[in-house]
Amino acid sequence: MSLEQIMEFARQQWGEGLEPSQGNIHEAAVGLVSNWYRNTNAVETLAHAEGPWSDEDMLRKNAWATELARLAITAVAERVDDLAAVQALLESLLDDLRAMLPTDESKSDLRSEKQGAPALATDWIATNGLGNWLAFLTKGPLYPSSWWGTPRYPEIVDQYCAHDPGPPEPESFRERMLSEPWQLSDEQAAFVCRHRYDVR
Repeated sequence: MSLEQIMEFARQQWGEGLEPSQGNIHEAAVGLVSNWYRNTNAVETLAHAEGPWSDEDMLRKNAWATELARLAITAVAERVDDLAAVQALLESLLDDLRAMLPTDESKSDLRSEKQGAPALATDWIATNGLGNWLAFLTKGPLYPSSWWGTPRYPEIVDQYCAHDPGPPEPESFRERMLSEPWQLSDEQAAFVCRHRYDVR
């Protein structure tokens, strides 16, 4: 399928798409990180049973990557008429995601896998508009519907807080989960990973 056919399909599917509100941008950031970072071979290798990153590491790193994407998309929305600036912001985001990886090899792998992603996203925005791109980011087959930033996430946090036994350090658990999941303590992150299948 050519790029023109993909763009036409996207226009038919989502039209003008989503308004660039704070909530929609956060929701789209989840999809971007899923595609550009979490579900890449570079990161999958680190997250496998024999890789160096634990489930707790992945929980916090995914959240931080989503925050970086949220900030980048917010900046894109503010400069959407300047396509050179848009592409530069997205290239910078990809560099920031690469910087999170622990080895030169994994950084190189991610750059190789996603080297064309910022330019494609810029072309998408130029052709179909920012709202259409935001809508696309929320509709991927691997969209992680329980991550920080998704519509169901506050409900999931409520379920964690009501779980018996309850979360470690309960006085800070809810606030960290809702605002800065990358700041969860080791014990809190372990609690989330241990009970993640109990709350969905």
